[in-house]
Amino acid sequence: MREGAAPVIHLGMGSGIIVAAAFVALAVQSTSNAEAQDGWQPITTYYMPASTDRCIALQSFQRNGQKLRLGLESRPSTDDYVLLIEGPGNIGRKAWVQGKIRIAGAKPAKDYSVIEPSSQADSLIYLSRVKRAELDAAGRDARLEIIAGSNSLDFTVPGLGVPLSMLDAYSGELLEKWGYSKEFQRGVASYPRPEKELREYASSSDYPASAVRAGAMGETHALISVGIDGRGSDCRIIRSSGHAELDSASCDIIKKRVRFVTARSLDGTAIAAPAYLTMKWELPR
Repeated sequence: MREGAAPVIHLGMGSGIIVAAAFVALAVQSTSNAEAQDGWQPITTYYMPASTDRCIALQSFQRNGQKLRLGLESRPSTDDYVLLIEGPGNIGRKAWVQGKIRIAGAKPAKDYSVIEPSSQADSLIYLSRVKRAELDAAGRDARLEIIAGSNSLDFTVPGLGVPLSMLDAYSGELLEKWGYSKEFQRGVASYPRPEKELREYASSSDYPASAVRAGAMGETHALISVGIDGRGSDCRIIRSSGHAELDSASCDIIKKRVRFVTARSLDGTAIAAPAYLTMKWELPR
């Protein structure tokens, strides 16, 4: 850690990476485009890795010997998504770098982070946090423009409605596995959401001292039961940061400080419902 630099806690949707590994396909759907307008040819259809804690749809492409992989990940009970593109590029070192990404020419461009995974040579992963409304507005074939100097990339995402439909279905299945029946889900008009930006509920002083000394970092994914009073309880770790102290601190902050806009049923009645939140713990590099 740099001297005098404070650890950072990112509260919100968080981000993820596409891991180079063998995946078990849960569902296979065809896209409407045999070839993207910019020359990237699909070499797989959209598929979903078998997982009990992650809802992501993937598809692979190639062009002139180069490979590109697209991922779209949803957060059950929210309208938050992470768009991931693993494609050609090199930053010369393993590090997070800031850049921009535009969806279908929208302005302003969104911030994203890039990391070079050790398992893939000459390849970068671009990540962007997006809302469902932005994805819907992008249309059937969304065009992405990644702005990162020599690593810039233009890419058309074909058949965006296909992965969205897959994610909608599997998000419902995950919520059911976590104790919220399909009947319950059909009766929810809106799920709980924090009253303020989540980063406003925490500061660097919340970073556990033991975790700072150990250099522990990671991202905690939690499912919170939110009552009609707008308070959270029963914090369940869906995906661990890999460090018990960070997971525990995440739940403490969420339960003690975060206040929610309560969920509503179809008739407008306030109801208890789950909220999916993530907290990323990061020490200065």
